[in-house]
Amino acid sequence: MSTYVPPFIHACNLLNQLKIDMIPTPVEDICNKLNIDLKYNDEMDAEALLLKGGKLKSPIIVVNTANRYGTRTRFSIAHELGHYYIPNHINEIYTCTLIDLDNYQSNKLVEKEANEFAAELLMPNAWIKNAIKSIDVSLELLKTLSNKCETSLTATALQVSNSCSDRIAVVYSKDERIVWFNKAQSFNLYLVTGKLSKLSIAAEMFSSGGLLSEKKDSVPIEAWTHDDRNYKILIEDSLYMPYLNSVLTLLTIPYDEYDEEDDELFY
Repeated sequence: MSTYVPPFIHACNLLNQLKIDMIPTPVEDICNKLNIDLKYNDEMDAEALLLKGGKLKSPIIVVNTANRYGTRTRFSIAHELGHYYIPNHINEIYTCTLIDLDNYQSNKLVEKEANEFAAELLMPNAWIKNAIKSIDVSLELLKTLSNKCETSLTATALQVSNSCSDRIAVVYSKDERIVWFNKAQSFNLYLVTGKLSKLSIAAEMFSSGGLLSEKKDSVPIEAWTHDDRNYKILIEDSLYMPYLNSVLTLLTIPYDEYDEEDDELFY
């Protein structure tokens, strides 16, 4: 039985194979170097698709450009490159919807793997770690990294939370409910799911009807968790995204005198 290789390793291998170390990652050049025919279409139903094998002279990636977001186009290309490059993605056709690309915790293994591959291809872990060292993670920092990598703020936040040592968690809420969250390894709290607490800034944003677009402040720990810890507050940094009726939240555990005790309990 072959050993499982995580998608981010395959992305690293591809970048090393092609000797690419620049940011933003030139996904169009990667397609060219791999002899993949890249096409754009603004009338297709799917968000992106990959055609390979069969009687094709070369693989084809087609990306829906009707969304008008350059970052989504780049992520779509990188996602399809994942389907092309990951060895166990053996289908000759992959038709990917917007849900496949936006659901970072998809139950579809191949789509989840392609998303992880795309994140590493566009935002290499080593580059992220170097960019955030000695800097506290904030939404402003995430915006800066997002601009440099030409990736969405949500994808950037997710990749940073997987790479950093800060005690942070990223939460994505839509229609006043938590859709998913991702915690850095050092974030030692169990987050609640379901409907947002009225104590959270994210809930305040939804109830404001979009009038409150961005806010950073301390909130009671009960706003996000029922965990029985000594922490009294969390730092919540939230951004309302009206075009998706969603809120991206960055939670940070502030350091205090209880840290050593709580870390011992966690580890």
